[in-house]
Order: sequence, then C-alpha cells, then structure tokens
Amino acid sequence: MKLFPVKKPAVVLTAAIVLGLGFTCYGALRGVRTDSGAAPDTLTHSYEVLKEAQQETGLTFNCPEELDFEYSFEVMNINDDTDYDENGEAVGTYKSVYIAYMDPDGNTIIYQISPLEEAASRTALTEAAAGSAETATGTDSSGNPVTLYYQTETYTEEDGSTSEQESVLWNDENNYYNISGYNLKLTSDQWFTLAKSLL
Repeated sequence: MKLFPVKKPAVVLTAAIVLGLGFTCYGALRGVRTDSGAAPDTLTHSYEVLKEAQQETGLTFNCPEELDFEYSFEVMNINDDTDYDENGEAVGTYKSVYIAYMDPDGNTIIYQISPLEEAASRTALTEAAAGSAETATGTDSSGNPVTLYYQTETYTEEDGSTSEQESVLWNDENNYYNISGYNLKLTSDQWFTLAKSLL
C-alpha cells in the first residue's frame, strides 16, 4: 500500500471531483462492499453500515456525522491493501476504511483508518514524527494521551499549478488514522480541532 503521494491524491481527487458531480467511484455501500460507478441513489449513509464496516474490517473508529467547519459525512469505502517486501513480494493483506466528509462548497476531507500492523501505516507515522510541521496532544475515549502530527506538502501538477496537501496523522494501540485534504485553507489549529473530534 502506498500512502503518499500516490494513493492519497487519487482518493481525495476522486471524492472531490466525482462526488461533486453527483456520482461516486467510492462505491455502493449495500452489504458494505464497494461497487465502482454506483449511482448516488444506491448509497447507504446509515450508521448501521458503519457498524458493519467495523465488524468486517476489525477496525474501530469514531465517525461522527458532522464535523466542525460545516463538514458532513458523505460516503465510505473499504479498500483492500497489500504490503510488499523489498523484493516486491506480497507479505500481507489488510482492509482500510476511507470516509469522505464534505462541506457545502464541495471541499472534501478524507478520513483514513488502517491497521497499525500494516507497514505503510508504521512508515507514515515514523516519517510524521520525524518531520511534522507541528504537533498537538489530544485524549482518546479511554483518557489516554494521543500525539497528533500536522503535515503539509506541496505537489506540482503537470500543467505547472500547485496543490497543497494538509494532513493530521495519529495512532492508538491498534490503528493508524489520517485526515487530509487539498487546498482547504484551514489553519493547523483547525486541522487539530477536526482530528480531536475523531479521537
């Protein structure tokens, strides 16, 4: 599984463009499984589906329907990820959950939950700890302190324009969590506020 910069931009751009047009490549949520190209009226946005997703993946996560700054739950996808060793051999398969939150203007935040045992998750956390622009401390539902890592990265598009990705990463004993978006013009404090609401 590749998190940055390959996988995440594709996921965010799909949500921002495709959902904005009223269609989704995130997939139908009937039976939780994805179905590429599903029409919007086949989507189920209920929390029953979220519970089924947690049961199917074994991932536990907080997913409020509304976040600060007018972001609302939009759609969810379950991805099958594969870890590879240095020889390109598959060494493990995992399920990750991606949830899109959207504001009234169509700006999209992607909330990723992956198992901490996945190598890509551990690598992302190690790199975040070494190179975060800022950190903050939150508290999880059990009262344990959680370190939040804020990052920014600028990408140059083929046409020469630039996009800025902003993200906050954290983990608990079992899972890796990441929220991210492009060109959202949120401050680091606002990103930390969003992350803390998901702890």
